[in-house]
Amino acid sequence: MYKFRFYFPTFTNEKIKVEFDYMTSDGTTDPIKKTVECKKENNYYPCFIPVKNKDQLIAGITTILSEKKGEEDVVFSSSSMYVTVPQ
Repeated sequence: MYKFRFYFPTFTNEKIKVEFDYMTSDGTTDPIKKTVECKKENNYYPCFIPVKNKDQLIAGITTILSEKKGEEDVVFSSSSMYVTVPQ
């Protein structure tokens, strides 16, 4: 199992959702595609990715979706980061 820890700065009155869309492959079977939600722990968003063995390739995109309510408006934003762990 791999543990990824993502850091995204947060602001007051902001609701955050962090997702990691990834695929794993060992080169002999079809890739497995999944999405996990990363829960905040001590200012980081850890995600746990199960793998059969250390020879598996992992590639994915982590995305932060945020919503911030102001006095007169609501601001939505999204940003992504590409992640790869080579064989």
